[in-house]
Formats: sequence, structure tokens, C-alpha cells
Amino acid sequence: MNPLTVMASPIFLVYPPVSNRVAIWLTEDSDVEKTLRSSAFYMIAMRAEATFTEPTERNGILSLNLTTGDTLTDSFELDGMALAKNADIECAPEDIIVTWGPNFMKLYANATEDDIEAGQAESKMFEWFTTEKLIYDVGRGKPGITGLTRHRDFATYRLLYVGIAKNTDTYERLFDGAHAKRQKILGSEDPIRPGSQVTDEMFLFAWAADPLVAKEIETAKDYFDTQNQDWDAHYRAVIADAEKAFVSLLKPEYNDVQFKNYPKGADGLYGYGYSGHSFAIAENYTFQGPTVSMYGSWSGFGHQAGNDADAIHTKGNTVTLYQDPIHHETDKSATPDADMGD
Repeated sequence: MNPLTVMASPIFLVYPPVSNRVAIWLTEDSDVEKTLRSSAFYMIAMRAEATFTEPTERNGILSLNLTTGDTLTDSFELDGMALAKNADIECAPEDIIVTWGPNFMKLYANATEDDIEAGQAESKMFEWFTTEKLIYDVGRGKPGITGLTRHRDFATYRLLYVGIAKNTDTYERLFDGAHAKRQKILGSEDPIRPGSQVTDEMFLFAWAADPLVAKEIETAKDYFDTQNQDWDAHYRAVIADAEKAFVSLLKPEYNDVQFKNYPKGADGLYGYGYSGHSFAIAENYTFQGPTVSMYGSWSGFGHQAGNDADAIHTKGNTVTLYQDPIHHETDKSATPDADMGD
């Protein structure tokens, strides 16, 4: 039996979520490509398109709203000097220029408006936000952003698909190639917000895992056996198992295979001899399946999930979704807790 006995694995985003439209542009950025290639686990989800509205500026503070239309609107402020400090930029408030549109903002320091309009000031851009990056940064407690008290409402999505890149990575599998489910969703779903397009309401999430393995060590041999594990193969098994866990419990609509026999599976963790293992979302996002939702939470440290994060726990053939009842008062579904191994 494998000496490793317990595993807990938070999953975290390697890059802020992006809309399908923005994802097309990202394939041209080599730095983003490198980051996305560190992921092999991904999700596709939908939420009404959010836009920036009603900006005003006073003493270096930019105040504006984030809205999805009639149902959800909230205000927030950007402190240009604090954001510049984050980027180690020295400037005065009057040296900061903000350009913005409904879905994108850029902050420049020590640039001229003529250079910005001519596209010659990119080296002086020290911060940028899409609506999704703003939501991500608020969830991560980025200094220089205040308000958006309804952040969690904006960070709630309908989960449509969960997948892994078995032999490549998330960039190649989901972003750069013609992903079949991504195209099917574009052609099948209707816009949520009147006047929007599905390409602006479908979002791509690139995840990585940070598994923590604990074992009882009785002899020096046990310790060295652990050190000699094939951790690359183990990580691939963690990712494969995470896909099955999330799909089998949340049942995304566009996953044709629902892994009804989970936790059994040839490429997951079933044969690793764990007495138990679990997954949690270490980001401040909520994903809704047809009957069950999963609440994520970031602890504020590294890739650790918060204590109030929901967790999928597997012990033997029994899979349980542990949920904090405070976050699921309106969730009408029962918490799954069943022997799922046929």
C-alpha cells in the first residue's frame, strides 16, 4: 500500500478569469501564454456581462460603478497613488492618466495623452483592469481598491464545463485551439443581459492545484519512500481526480461524461491508498450547478482555502460535499453524501 495516507488540495487560479472575447486577444501575449501553460485544469462558466459606468475623478481617486444591468450594481473606488505604489511607480496624482471603456481600464503614469492616443505609452501603463480582473483583485484584497461590497454576487457563476488537458496544458487545450465545448456553448446559450453577446458572458478559468500530503512516519524508510515518490505523476493524478470530483457533484451541463462511478477511475487517486482526500476552491468565487453550488474562499495566504470554503471529501467509496450552511441558505438542494462506487 502506498504510504501516503491523507491529501488536501486547494485549487487556485493561475490567471484572472477572462471572457471568451478577451481570451481571443490573450493568445497574442507571450507572458500570459506562459502563465496559462502552468495550468492543466479549467472551467467554463457564465454570468451576465458586467460593465464599468459613471466614472468620476477627484484628487487621484477614481469612483465608478460595476453593473450587470438592472439586477446588480455596486460602486467602488480606485486610488491611483496606492495602485502606483503597488507597482513601485513614483509619481504625483496629477501625473496619472486613466483611460476606460465599458469593459477595460488602463492606468498610466508620467505619460502624455498624445502618446497614449498614439499607442506609444504602453511602457508607462502600470495597472489595468477588465471587469473580471477587478472582481478577482477585490477577492484577493488588492491594495488601492475599496468598495464593491457586493463583490460576491459578481463572483457567482453558472458552471457549464469542467475539463483537463491530459497531454498538454490549459493554454493549448482551451485558449489556443478550437475547443469543442467552448464552441458549442457559444452556439447554444442565449445572452443573459439584454444587448450583450454570449462571447462577453462566457468566462474561462485556468486552475492549478497545490496538494498537501500527510502521512504517518514510523521508520526512516517511510520518510525516504515518501521522498522518492513520482510527484509529477501524482500531480497529474490529482488533476484528473479533481475533474471527476467537480463534475460528479456539480454536474455541469456540457460535460457529457458525468463520472458516475467516482471516486473510482483509472487515472485519478483511487489507487493511491489514501484514507481520505479532499478538494476546495481557494478563491472567492461561487460556482452553481443545476442543483448544487460550491462556495470557494481564499484564506489570505498563499494558495490556502479559507475555513469557510466548501470541500469535496472522499473516503473510500463515499464522496461528501461539506458546505458552510451560512453560505447556502438559499440552496434548495440536499448536500450530496453517498457511496458513489458501483
